[in-house]
Amino acid sequence: MNLSVAIVVLTAVVCTSAEIPHETVYVQGCLENTKVEAEAELQVDGEEVVYADFQSGREVWTLPEFLGPFPSSTVRNFYKNAVKGRRLCQDALALWILEEKCPPEVKDAPESTIYPRAEEVLGVENTLICFANHFYPPPVKVNWTKNGLEVTEGASLSRYYPNKDGTFHQFSSLSFTPQEGDVYACTVEHTALEDPKTRFWDGYFGHFEMRCRFSSEEPRDIEFLLQVYGNKKLLGQYNSTTEKCTVYTQWMKNFTETACKGPAFLAARRDEMKKYCSSNVPVVYGYLLDKAVEPYVRLRSVEPFSTRHLAMLVCSAYDFYPKPIRVTWLRDGQEVTSNVTSTEELVNGDWTYQIHSHLEYTPTPGERIACMVEHFSLTEPKLYDWDPSMPGPEKNKMVIGACGLLLGVVFIAAGLIYYRKKSTEGRVLVPTMALPEIYGTI
Repeated sequence: MNLSVAIVVLTAVVCTSAEIPHETVYVQGCLENTKVEAEAELQVDGEEVVYADFQSGREVWTLPEFLGPFPSSTVRNFYKNAVKGRRLCQDALALWILEEKCPPEVKDAPESTIYPRAEEVLGVENTLICFANHFYPPPVKVNWTKNGLEVTEGASLSRYYPNKDGTFHQFSSLSFTPQEGDVYACTVEHTALEDPKTRFWDGYFGHFEMRCRFSSEEPRDIEFLLQVYGNKKLLGQYNSTTEKCTVYTQWMKNFTETACKGPAFLAARRDEMKKYCSSNVPVVYGYLLDKAVEPYVRLRSVEPFSTRHLAMLVCSAYDFYPKPIRVTWLRDGQEVTSNVTSTEELVNGDWTYQIHSHLEYTPTPGERIACMVEHFSLTEPKLYDWDPSMPGPEKNKMVIGACGLLLGVVFIAAGLIYYRKKSTEGRVLVPTMALPEIYGTI
């Protein structure tokens, strides 16, 4: 069995929401393999608002408490429409398979990352997140182990969510309390990973998306797209700005040549734009996009990635919403752009995010180094000064490494985490590696 392992060793630009382009997406997906359930959900800026639970026969709202109750009456008949959409999706998928004469399956292996939900402290309850991204087709399967034994208590797996490139992402969370010597691992399985033990999907996948793009509540700033996909391939789309269809296969051109130009088709698309876009944009602004959660920021010293500099600082911002954030470094009041690396905004799975920026430098007596954070929740940029004389509050020493054999196709991906005691230096140690690997990129 081939493994790609990521190891985390723990011992003891910002504008107002009205200026940012936003997007709501209704996704309806189905597979030829009926053993895997269909998917129907509504997202705002990549975060799930509501989904259809076809097993229980109801819709499920998934907004976090800090956003408050969403006026569900604005999304009328969601489950009823999802059931209709599932039948439509399956019919369209069957037609596509017939017309394309059994097209080849498209497979993209997942990229996996493991990281803690909050700053890690021994003995304090936390959450591990195993994030699988850019895979196709959905879904993935994730298993957790602790010290080599399977763990199911406290583990959860999200539904799959679409990316803009036609792939999907999904994450699993595990509640845990870090203790000295414990080893945690997440194993990601997918049909594109060729080990036969990981194969659990076989069939074609099709889905359609209704996208509503907007940068304000003005009708001129709202665009509606209806897109149809088969095995990741965009087959055709309708654009409300031009009120035209664009198709990418000959059989769809023949199929839609008359339909897309008919008055009934245009009337139906205008009705969908009103239902999914125009009427909901003010609600989205009022209930979701004007809410904010201020980041909790931690500034600490760690071992440099390389030997070029004597010191490195990490500025971590946790639990903020919305996603856009800007973290910069200042040295004696001047912005520092060299020797700075940063993660992207990492998802926590509950509409909040975290980000980590690193500065490698050589200390100079009397200098002032600060981390500046700009976010929608702040009325002005917030400065966090580094005081090299303060005692290190860190209780752990962190070493992050990555190992594994990559031969074109990764068969199983796993991330390991374990804990030891604090070092005599009392610092968080990070080895020399590319920043995206800082939290166990596989």
